[in-house]
Amino acid sequence: MPEPTLQPRSALAGIIQPGRLGVTAGVAGVVARDMQGFAAYSILAQKGQAVTTSQVLSELLGATVSDGPKRVARGSLSVSGVAPGQWLLIERQASLPTTADLRAKLVRLAAVIDQSSGRVVLELSGNRVRSTLAKGIPLDLDPRVFKPGDVAQTMTAHIGVQVALMTERPDFEVITAASTAQSFWSWLAASAAEYGLDVV
Repeated sequence: MPEPTLQPRSALAGIIQPGRLGVTAGVAGVVARDMQGFAAYSILAQKGQAVTTSQVLSELLGATVSDGPKRVARGSLSVSGVAPGQWLLIERQASLPTTADLRAKLVRLAAVIDQSSGRVVLELSGNRVRSTLAKGIPLDLDPRVFKPGDVAQTMTAHIGVQVALMTERPDFEVITAASTAQSFWSWLAASAAEYGLDVV
C-alpha cells in the first residue's frame, strides 16, 4: 500500500470557519484570512555577518532589507527585520527551489531555521481593523505613524505577536506562534465582534 501523505495544517484548523462572526448587519468592519500553504524561516546571521546577510536578502527581494523594524516584500516573498542580525522570511507559496536557493546563498553566513509548522499567519483588513487591534496591541496604529512596511514585535492579551502593515488600505499581517494561535483568535474574534468579522 502507498504511504499516506501528510498535509500541513494550520493550528486554527477546525477552530475558525468561513462566515460572519459578531454583528451580522452591513459590511464587516474586519476581514480575516488564515494563510495556508506558506513557509516561514527564521534567519540568524553568524557573528560579524549581519551586513552581508542583509545584502543577500536585499538581492533576493530586489529592495533594501535591514534588520530594523521594516517589512520588505516582492511577489510571494516577504522579509521582516525582527532583531539585530535576525529576520523572518515568509513565502506565501512554499517551494523547495526557493528554500534550497536561500540556504545555498546563506551558507556560512547565517542559520536558516524552518518555522513553518510553528507559526500562524493572519491577514487582516477592513475599515475597523485598526480599531480592533488597538483594543489590545500597545502600538500607535494611526496611519500617520504606523505606515506600510512598518513591523513590530509586541504583545496582546499576554500573547506575543508580530504586526506589520502591508498596504495603506489597510492590510495587516499578524504572525503568532502556533501554540498561542487559538488564544489570539479568541481575543481577535471578541474584539472585532462589535464591527462584524468576516472569515474568508
